[in-house]
Amino acid sequence: MAIAQIKFTQGANIGGDGQSVIGFVADTLVSMTDVNGGATSWAWEIINWPGPLSAPPALTGAAAQTATCTPTLDGVYVIKLTRVDGVDGTTVDVKFFGVVDAEGHILPSAGMSGRMANVGATPALAQAAGWMGRSDAATNVFLDAYLRFMKTALRTLLFYPLVAGTQSNGTNVWKRIGSFPLDASKFPSGMDVKFRVVLEVTSGRTAECGLYNATDGAFVAGSTLSSTSVESELLEATVTLPAAPKLYEVQLRMTTMGTFGEMATCTSASVYLA
Repeated sequence: MAIAQIKFTQGANIGGDGQSVIGFVADTLVSMTDVNGGATSWAWEIINWPGPLSAPPALTGAAAQTATCTPTLDGVYVIKLTRVDGVDGTTVDVKFFGVVDAEGHILPSAGMSGRMANVGATPALAQAAGWMGRSDAATNVFLDAYLRFMKTALRTLLFYPLVAGTQSNGTNVWKRIGSFPLDASKFPSGMDVKFRVVLEVTSGRTAECGLYNATDGAFVAGSTLSSTSVESELLEATVTLPAAPKLYEVQLRMTTMGTFGEMATCTSASVYLA
């Protein structure tokens, strides 16, 4: 029999005959071929695609044995092939290819179903594809969705307070107002490190606050923040911390020596991930 069987290819990532595939990347051409030639007609359709897209990527060769498209977003793309020939009549195959995000995760699609079995080249490990995934969890996109959710949730939890309460300095000499050990090698990948402070200063003066790497004896590049506001001002900078345990200090000063009663004040300083 010569029935419809989809085969996906993206560069060196080649799927098996009639198998769904994961591990594709965005913005790179995907080829989909009916492995059995000799049909009188083919019709390719993208019947489900990642929700943020208002329309699926354009198909080239939608009426040929091989069609192509370029996915533009991570997620699952469900493909339907309708094949017609003079011997076996009309047959249909529905499979999907999964495009990973920056951390290798794939969000599931509502269009994934048990018809799209055999993810990857080891059918013995393949359950019905879709929400379940393979029995070894290597293709469990439901788990991927959970991991992405947790990554988003963790952004509100990965917060390291360095200064709490009111700290002041009336001189132009750096003064340590708080300290905290941090090990940036333990931070999740793909997240920015932010240094955030709340500053105020006597009118006509400038306050400066910076994150100082006490272990290495130097300020963290780009961490020095300044304010001329007489009221509390929230400031932040994106910084890069070495991937090793270090002791950090928050240091505060005015840019010029103050007279009696003039002060640079910090009421909060923290490092957080975003």
